[in-house]
Parts: sequence; structure tokens; C-alpha cells
Amino acid sequence: MKSNEDSKIPRCRSPFDTEFPGSNFRSSKHHTPLSPADRYSLLKLNADVIRPIQVGITVSDGGTSTSTWQFELRHFDLQCHPHAPGSTGLLESSAINLIVS
Repeated sequence: MKSNEDSKIPRCRSPFDTEFPGSNFRSSKHHTPLSPADRYSLLKLNADVIRPIQVGITVSDGGTSTSTWQFELRHFDLQCHPHAPGSTGLLESSAINLIVS
């Protein structure tokens, strides 16, 4: 059996990114002394409650060829969905329309 290095099929990398409108839950301590499990729990709590507003996908051959797509997700309502006001201001200044969804 051939290894990946011997294969004629190029290796493909596909990072995936999501954007959330801020963090509603924070630790009372700075994040550096938190254990990995505590950091994950805090991140998961925010991700479970706050709706993602944007998804980004990048596909790369591992060399010089890269393509990136960003998708704004619909049905986010500033009036009823949890968010951090400072984060939504930053997103709006980056031309992400949060008013009409």
C-alpha cells in the first residue's frame, strides 16, 4: 500500500470557521489559569446559547492554491437572539448586516 507521500492524489486542507456575536458567559478568572476542560465548557456554553452568524470555509491544496468562501447565516435578530453588543458593533462596522436577516 502506498503512503500519502507516494500518492498522486493531492492533499487537501479545509479549515472551517464560525463567527458568533460575542460571548455572553465569561469566567470570573482570567482564561489562562483555567484547565482545558473548563475552557472548553465555557466555550461550549456560549456556542450552545448564541447563534452563529457567519461560516467561513477555506480549501487549500497545501501549496499555493487556496479558495475561501464566507456565508452570512440568516434569521439572526438583534431584538431576540442573545449577543454581546460590543461584538455586534464590530461586526456591523465590518459590513455584516445584522439589521435585515
